[in-house]
Amino acid sequence: MRGQGLGLELVIGAAEWLRDRGSAFVVIDWTNLAAFYGRAGAHVWRTYQRAVAELPAASPAVSA
Repeated sequence: MRGQGLGLELVIGAAEWLRDRGSAFVVIDWTNLAAFYGRAGAHVWRTYQRAVAELPAASPAVSA
């Protein structure tokens, strides 16, 4: 089913549904798909950078 435009139709339909109910804008927090959402009229407002930290092993005395 990929490539038939169904996802784009869903995004556009959801945005219209929200607009019709008073929403002035929508924030889509998934910038990896900026080109896809751009086809629905969205534009990049902010980008995020990931930060990763390796945690030390928990000591036996520490429990969750």
